[in-house]
Amino acid sequence: MGTPEIWLGVLTLAVAVASAFIGWFMSRIDKLETRLEKLRDDMVSRDNYESLRDETKNEFSDVTGRIDTLFRKE
Repeated sequence: MGTPEIWLGVLTLAVAVASAFIGWFMSRIDKLETRLEKLRDDMVSRDNYESLRDETKNEFSDVTGRIDTLFRKE
């Protein structure tokens, strides 16, 4: 079948290739996690923006309604 040294070399090479693949795969996962965290932060910012926008619209409507009642001719 071959000498034990050859099999040991093949096994070492296989472990090295598997280790390199696992390292590459883990780096890809880290990049994806970073991207997902950024997207999540952007979504939170967007939700906060939309909530503030809605509050501002409501306050503006209240103010314009009060101005209308003050200057309404009866």
